[in-house]
Amino acid sequence: MIQQSSKILTIGPDPKSKGGMASVILYLSKMMRPFNLIITYKDVSKIEKLYLFFIAIFKIFFYCLFKKICIVHIHTSNYNDFYRNSILMIICKLFGKKVLLHIHGGLFDEFYNKHPYCVKTVCRRVDALITVSTSFVSMLRQYNLNRNVYCLPNCIYQPNIYKKTYYPDKLRLLFVGRINEVKGIYDVLNCLYIYKQILQDRIELHIGGVGDNDRFQKMISDYGLSSIVVQHGWVDGKKKKDLFCSSDVFIHPSHFESFGISILEAMSYGLPVITTLIGGIPDFFEDGKNGVAVSPGNIDEIYEAILLFIKDRSCISRMGEYCKETSLKFSPMEIENQLQKIYDEYLSI
Repeated sequence: MIQQSSKILTIGPDPKSKGGMASVILYLSKMMRPFNLIITYKDVSKIEKLYLFFIAIFKIFFYCLFKKICIVHIHTSNYNDFYRNSILMIICKLFGKKVLLHIHGGLFDEFYNKHPYCVKTVCRRVDALITVSTSFVSMLRQYNLNRNVYCLPNCIYQPNIYKKTYYPDKLRLLFVGRINEVKGIYDVLNCLYIYKQILQDRIELHIGGVGDNDRFQKMISDYGLSSIVVQHGWVDGKKKKDLFCSSDVFIHPSHFESFGISILEAMSYGLPVITTLIGGIPDFFEDGKNGVAVSPGNIDEIYEAILLFIKDRSCISRMGEYCKETSLKFSPMEIENQLQKIYDEYLSI
């Protein structure tokens, strides 16, 4: 448990919401007793989001005036979320609180280049920046956004069960994540279409996620992939665990990732991964050991990676064992210890 958690206020999305940032808040809630949380985002209507923001402002005044809060840990992404949290940060600084701004947004580099003055103004007013990967730390330091920048990787709980179902007839590929261009799922569909004659009786692609469903369904229909692709929609809990346990290889050739939590989660289930070496992924993924790395958008490389696992099933278990070992470095206890050291620096000031 995090020591002196009564002096720490966390600001971020509802832990029950979808997405990686909400997952981080959920993990933090289990590390702190008490867990002081002000929710700034839920999967609700625009009017309800506005109401939630005003409630957050009211709660910040309450905590700053009546609770012995020393540190305010704000979790943020880009654009509107960053602007909202900027207002909350200013209020906290007016009360003399130490503010740690935790940047999660995968498109933060793009956001900074569009709005450099705003980003610099906010980031230089907080006491420290926290981000999820070494590549992001380098980026924030390159832009000279703050003297104090810390790397705090996301964590995952180790599953109590690993792969339990084996299908020798077809290679079962799994994608879990947002259905959009950035995550690389359209590259996978293009690969299946181009090499359909070779792959259609040898693989099955299961997809868990939501996003641009219209484009996704049109590609499935136009490419004639309905016999290869199985769509599960948004998955979590037992359904998500069952998908990990019944798959052979996780495929996630993302064009950009701040960290890549779904990839690490798949590795914890002993699944080798087909992915890209971008963003925070190189912090935990080694090409040839945890799976196969491909270039973003390279259809032929994705095909060659799939073919490798079809032809050599033994590498699935070999790489899978290495994946499980790697994932142990990102257990909640490891991350909790790192976070405690960061908090201690500012609790002692």
